[in-house]
Amino acid sequence: MAWLVWAAARLAAALTGGRAEPFGAKFADDVVRGRTYLAWPHTPTVAVTAAAIVLAGGAAALAGTAGWLILRRRPAAGDPVAALARNPRMRALTARPAAPRPPCAGPWPEPTRAPSTPRRPGSRSAG
Repeated sequence: MAWLVWAAARLAAALTGGRAEPFGAKFADDVVRGRTYLAWPHTPTVAVTAAAIVLAGGAAALAGTAGWLILRRRPAAGDPVAALARNPRMRALTARPAAPRPPCAGPWPEPTRAPSTPRRPGSRSAG
């Protein structure tokens, strides 16, 4: 938090022509004890406060965007299939096809099916 206040003081000092003390224990002590006239001399405290609000809003927006991007890539809670489907390391654990498809072959042949009407013994198949 002290870094944010220091960055806001430096930004406000650059914009208003004032100055701010270097970051350190003395700066933090002056701010905590309310001696802002020593922490950022010749810089209006209102300008430092406005800069701090802008910097905090930017930091919050950046953190929120990063969190949203991270959560968007995570699977839904309790969905193990989605968790495995998006994991590129799972490809190494899956089985490869037993018979590779020939490069110039057409679609795989349809499986043969039993006739739709059963045959009675003694008809054409009597042997």
